[in-house]
Amino acid sequence: MSGDNTMGRDKLNHEKWCKENQKRFAFYFNKVTDKDVLEYFEKIPNKRQYLIDLIKGDMNGKQTEPTSEKI
Repeated sequence: MSGDNTMGRDKLNHEKWCKENQKRFAFYFNKVTDKDVLEYFEKIPNKRQYLIDLIKGDMNGKQTEPTSEKI
């Protein structure tokens, strides 16, 4: 394997796959005004799945697309 740059190629392939197949969202909690929500959210072991379940439940319970007024 000497001279083989598989690590570099693997990283490039992974980065390409991530760019093509994933979307990232980031948001912040206010430690003062969202303290109760933040404390609750920190206790959830699988935050990603929790958010997906909430969103899908919301989608299944509504007939129309959400607007900024509803959110």
